[in-house]
Amino acid sequence: GSLDEACAAFEAATGVAPTKGGAHKGLGTHNAIVALGGAEDGSCGASCGYLELLALDPAQQPRPERVWMAMESVAARGEPRLVTWAHTPARGLEACAAAAAAAGYWAGR
Repeated sequence: GSLDEACAAFEAATGVAPTKGGAHKGLGTHNAIVALGGAEDGSCGASCGYLELLALDPAQQPRPERVWMAMESVAARGEPRLVTWAHTPARGLEACAAAAAAAGYWAGR
C-alpha cells in the first residue's frame, strides 16, 4: 500500500493523524511520523521519540537496488502492518529491561 493508505489506516485505528516526513533518498522509501509525547507534557524531557510509518516511495524511480527495511516484501502483502520496532531508552538498556521485568515482561538475555 501507499504511505497515504498507511496514514489513513493508522488514523482510523487510533484517531491520531501522522505527519508527513520525508524521503529516504537512495533507499526507496518515504515516511510519516507520530510524536510520542514531548517537552510540552513534561513526561520525558525534550523528546519521547516517535512512531515511523514507512512505504515504498513512487518518486524514487527506477527503484534502488537496495530498498530499506525489506519494504518490497511488506508492500507485496498489500496492507499496512507492524513489521518491526525499536526503542532507545534514555535510562540505558539495562535499566529499561529491569523496569520491564518489574512490570511482568521478560525480554530475555
